[in-house]
This record gives sequence, C-alpha cells and structure tokens, in this order.
Amino acid sequence: MFRTMLDKEERDSIGRFLAAGNEPIVHRVSFKLPASLRAELDKAAGSKLSAWLREAVAEKLEREQQQDLSA
Repeated sequence: MFRTMLDKEERDSIGRFLAAGNEPIVHRVSFKLPASLRAELDKAAGSKLSAWLREAVAEKLEREQQQDLSA
C-alpha cells in the first residue's frame, strides 16, 4: 500500500522517493504529452526520467493530502 504522506524514512539522503520496504516498482503508467512539455521534462529529468516522474507524482499526492487535511 502506498502512503501519500512521505516522511524522512521514505526518502533517500537527498530527498528522493523510496518505495516502502522492498516494495517492487512494477506498475507501468502511460500518458501523452505535448512536445513542448516533453522537452521541458527531458531538460529537468535528464537521464533519470522514471525516477523523476515517480518523485513528482509522490510530491503532488503529498501536497494534495496536506491540502485536504488543512481544509
């Protein structure tokens, strides 16, 4: 089960998302992007696209959960 509130134990030494315990990363997600957004994404993520996207999704989920708790 994925928890959206990420604490320090769920991040590595530089703050990147880590799967809980030995949770395998097995689910694929596919979506389409405009070429301009993909170019910006490639610049931001470099050769670490998958890890960068996992981190971005985890951060977005965390922000939304924090907003829900403060509402």
